Amino acid sequence: QYASRHEAVRKSILEYHSVPLRSHWLGGGYPTIADPEDPTLNPLVLVTVVFGTAMGLKLIAYVALLTGGLATYAFTRSILGYTRSGALYSGLVYGTSLFIPIRLLGGNTNEVYAAFVPLCLLLLGLACQGRKMPIVILPFVFYTMLSDGKAHSLMAMFYIGALCLLAMIPSTNALSSGREESRARAGRWALHHRPLKFFLLATALTALISMMRLLPAEELIRSNGGIQQMLTSHPKVYQSDFVHAYTVERLWKEGVSFEGRVGQVTIGWIPLVLSAIAFIAFFPHTLAWGLSLLLFVWLALAHRAPVDLLEPLWNLPVFDTIYRPDKYFSFQIAFTIAVVSGRSLSLLEKLR
Repeated sequence: QYASRHEAVRKSILEYHSVPLRSHWLGGGYPTIADPEDPTLNPLVLVTVVFGTAMGLKLIAYVALLTGGLATYAFTRSILGYTRSGALYSGLVYGTSLFIPIRLLGGNTNEVYAAFVPLCLLLLGLACQGRKMPIVILPFVFYTMLSDGKAHSLMAMFYIGALCLLAMIPSTNALSSGREESRARAGRWALHHRPLKFFLLATALTALISMMRLLPAEELIRSNGGIQQMLTSHPKVYQSDFVHAYTVERLWKEGVSFEGRVGQVTIGWIPLVLSAIAFIAFFPHTLAWGLSLLLFVWLALAHRAPVDLLEPLWNLPVFDTIYRPDKYFSFQIAFTIAVVSGRSLSLLEKLR
C-alpha cells in the first residue's frame, strides 16, 4: 500500500514527466497530493525515484537507522557533554533498538522518522549554543518528517516540545551539558528558556514552509467531514475497549526481552540498569529525562494506568486519532533510556 504511493510518484515523473496531483492507480482518481501519507513533496522521494521503489524504501530505512544511532552519539557528546564511551554507548543502544525494525517489518516504512528525533535535538542544542545554521536546518528536518510521517512525526515533535518545557526546570540540564549554565549564572533564566524558544521558532518556520503540503490535506479532510469520518477503522469516541494500551507486565517484559518477548520498547537489561544508576548518581541532571520517561510510560499505559492521561488528550486535535498508544508512545521510551544509560559510563572516569 505504501510502496504504491512512491511508485505512483516515480511513474508520473519518469514516464509522464509531470508532478502527480491525482492518480488513477490509487482509489480511482484520488487526489494524492492531499493524502497525508503522500510522499510527492517529501525530499526523500528522490531516493525512490532514482533507485526504484523497493530499493529506495530500503535505503531510506537504512539511512534512518544510521541517522538515529549517529545523531544520538553526536547529541550526547556535543550537547549533553558525555564522555566518548558514554556517547558511543547511547548511540549504539538507540541505533540497535527494535522500534524501527519492527515498524519496517510491518510495512510501515513511513514511520522511520522516529530515528530523526536525536537529529532534531542535536540541531536544537546547537542553536541553543549560539549556532545560527541549525535553526535554519531544523524546520526542513521537521518538514521532511511531517511530509509523510503521519501522527508519528507529530508525536515525535510532542516529545521534543515536552523536553523543552522540562528543560526550564532549574539545574536539570535537559538539553545542555551544564557548562553553559556555569558560564552564565546571571542569565540562567534566559538560558533555560532557549530550548523552548528555538523549538517554537522552528515549529513556526516549519508551518510556513509546509503550507503547500498541509493545505491540500486540510482541505481534503474538511471536505470529507473531518479526520474521524475518514479514518473508518478508528474509534469515533474514546473507548478503552478499542485503545491498544500496554499493560505494566507487557511493558517491562518487552523492555528487557524477558523470556524472548520482543516489541517496540525492547531495549535490554543492561541499558535499563545503567539508566537506573544514572538517575540516582546524576540527579538532578537526569530529572527532566526521568519526568519525560514517566510521562510517556504513563501515556503508553493509557487506561491501564492509575489515572488515564490519554483520555483528556482526546479532546485535542491529532490526539483524537491516537488509539494505539503502544505504538505512538513507545519510541520515546526507548530513546530516553538510551540517552540516560550512556551518562552512567562517565562514572568510569572516577576509577583508577
